[in-house]
Amino acid sequence: MTRLSKQLSLVLGLALLAGCATTPDAGDAGGGATKMAAATCMSQADSERAACEQNCPAPTGNEHFSVAHKLARENIACKEQCVATRDQRAAQCATTR
Repeated sequence: MTRLSKQLSLVLGLALLAGCATTPDAGDAGGGATKMAAATCMSQADSERAACEQNCPAPTGNEHFSVAHKLARENIACKEQCVATRDQRAAQCATTR
C-alpha cells in the first residue's frame, strides 16, 4: 500500500512539475526553455531516487525478528542515501536555472 502511495505521489508531483514547466514566462524570452530544462532535470532526479529506493533491501516478513530488524534499518539508511543523492542532483538542477 505504501509503495502504491509513493508511486501515486511521484506521478502527481511529476504532473505538477510538468504543468509548472509549461507555463509561459512573459518577462523572459529564453526563460521557458531554461525552466523546461530545469523541470526535466528535477524529473530525472526524482525518477532516479525512486529507482534507487526500489533497490534498497527490505524485510519480506519471513525472516527472524533480528534479521528483519537489521533489514529495516538498512532500508532506512539506503532510502536516506537515495534522498541525499536526489538533493545533490536537485541542487545541480537549480544551478541550471
